[in-house]
Amino acid sequence: MQGQDWNPIILSKKRPTTKDATSSKAVNAALRSGAAVETVKKFTAGTNRSGAGPLKDAAKLDRETEELAHER
Repeated sequence: MQGQDWNPIILSKKRPTTKDATSSKAVNAALRSGAAVETVKKFTAGTNRSGAGPLKDAAKLDRETEELAHER
């Protein structure tokens, strides 16, 4: 019993980064294994437009003058 090593050994893997987890290779592997995969396109992802979409709608709502409150 002199050669026994009773110290605990911890084995762990490095968790995948976001870039690795969202790669096409990882997504295809998850689809093949039957895991639930949700893909969502970010709004204006990869575009160089700052004044498109909700910003125009927000400005239009700010210009709105009609009172929309209910009577109490």
